[in-house]
Amino acid sequence: MTAQIPAEPFAVGLPESSGALTVYNDPGLPGPDLNANPYFETNASSWTGVGGTVARSTAQFHEGAASLLLTPDGVTATVEARSEIVPVAVGQRYRASAWVRCSSARNITLALVWLTALGTTNGSAPTSTVAVSANTWTLIEFERSAPDLPGITTQARIAISLSSTPPAGHTTWIDEARLRLVGAGGGMYADLPDILGDVETPLRVTIPQGGTLLDTNQMSLMAVRRRGTPAGAPVLLQAEWLTQGGGTTVQTNSSDASGPGGNYSRCTFASVDPRLSSDVWPLMDTPDVRGRYRVLARIRTTVATDVIYATIRWGLNAYIGGLAETSVGWDGTAGSTAWRIVDLGLISFPSGADPGVDGLTGVPLPARGQFLRLDARRQSGSGNLDIDYLLFVPADDRLLVVEWNDIENSSGGDVVIDSTTETVYGIRDGVVYGGGIPPAITGWMYASPGTPNRLYWLRSVGPLSLDDITNQTSLTVEYLPRYLYVRPVAS
Repeated sequence: MTAQIPAEPFAVGLPESSGALTVYNDPGLPGPDLNANPYFETNASSWTGVGGTVARSTAQFHEGAASLLLTPDGVTATVEARSEIVPVAVGQRYRASAWVRCSSARNITLALVWLTALGTTNGSAPTSTVAVSANTWTLIEFERSAPDLPGITTQARIAISLSSTPPAGHTTWIDEARLRLVGAGGGMYADLPDILGDVETPLRVTIPQGGTLLDTNQMSLMAVRRRGTPAGAPVLLQAEWLTQGGGTTVQTNSSDASGPGGNYSRCTFASVDPRLSSDVWPLMDTPDVRGRYRVLARIRTTVATDVIYATIRWGLNAYIGGLAETSVGWDGTAGSTAWRIVDLGLISFPSGADPGVDGLTGVPLPARGQFLRLDARRQSGSGNLDIDYLLFVPADDRLLVVEWNDIENSSGGDVVIDSTTETVYGIRDGVVYGGGIPPAITGWMYASPGTPNRLYWLRSVGPLSLDDITNQTSLTVEYLPRYLYVRPVAS
C-alpha cells in the first residue's frame, strides 16, 4: 500500500507550460472542417454525384494538386455533387464554402442541407448562387444557424449544384468544399491543456514581444470559463444575423469586419426604432448557456466627433431589463472612425430567478435564450454607426482588464499577466521594466484540474483602443500544480 500524507494546505509540483497558444482577433473564425474530404488530394471519397458523375481530377485545382470534377449527364434538370452527412447542433452557426470553376459561364449554387436524425430534410436548405465566369475559380460562401423547426436538426451536408439541365460539356471543378462551425477557430480564446493537480491554481500568462500592446489608451480583457462545455457558451452574435430595425441595414462585405458576405450593419438614425434585435438568442437550450456575461460591441462611427450612445435590453419575451447607456462615439476629448470594441455592461441567461440545478438530483438545468435588443441614439452629429458584432464574455468566474499605459514599456520585451503575484509587468532579458496592479473585476486568472479550461483574450477593448481584426496574439500559460497529498520519498 502506498502511503499518502495530507499536504497543508497543498503541495506544489514542478512548473507546467501550455507552450505557445495563438489567439486570433476575429471571433467569427470557423473551426476545423466537419466534412471528411474537402480537398480531394487523394480521392473523391465521401462525395456522390446526382444527375452526373464525380471524380478526382488533377486537370484543375485551386489549392494542392487536385479537385473534384462534376460531369453532368446532360438530361437531369439539377446536377449535384453532395458531401457526406455530418452531425450538427440546433442553434449553432455553420459556414459552408467552396471554390468552383466551370468550363462555361453559368450560375452555380452552394446549398447547406439540414437533416433530421432520420435523414429527412428539415425545412428549406439555405443556398447561395453565384454567376461564374468561364474557366475562373470563384468562391461561394455563406453562414446559417441550424434550425429547430419544423423538426429537430441533427445532421447536415453541403451540395454544389448546376440547374436548368446543364449540358454534359458544363464540366465543373470543385475545391476546398468545406462545412465548419463558426466561432470555433481560436478567435479570442484558447483552450488550455489538461491542468495537473488536485485544486485550482493561479496562471502566469506571458505575451512575447508584448511591448506592441503598450500604446497609449490600449486596454485588453482576459476571462476564464472552467465548467461544463466552454465551447457551448453563447459568445458571438454577428450584427447581420439580427433583425434590422429602423434606419439599420446590412452592408456589403468589408474586409475589416468579421464574417463572409454582408458582414456588418449600418445605422443611419433615420428613425427611433430599435437598431438590432433577436426574439430568442441563443437558440440552444443547454446548461452551458447559463451565466453572467459582459457584453461588448465592435462598432465604428463614420464621423469622429458624433456623440452616440448605445444600450442592451433583454428579457424573456420582450425586454424587462436594460443597461445604462454607454458612449460609443465622441467622449468630449477624443474620437475615431476606426473599429473599436466597447463595453455595454452585464446581462444574465436566463433573466430573473434561476435555480441553476435540479434541487433533488443536483443536475444542472438547461437555460433558455432571451429576447435581445440593441438600441442606439445619436445625440449630436450627422454620421452613421456601424456595428460588426456583439460579444458575450463569460463574467461569472474570473475577469481581468489591463490598461497597458499603466505598464512601463519594456522596449520590445515581453509582458506578463501574473496571477501568482497579482501584478502585470514588462520584462526583457530577465529584467523587470515596470509594472502595475490592474483592477481584477471578478478575480485574477485561475485554472482547475478535472474540467475544461477556456481562456478568453480580447486584445483591444475600450472606447479608445483601436481594433484590427487581422491581429493575433501568442500567449504562453504557465502554472504550478497544487496537490492535496504527497507521498513519502521511501514509497
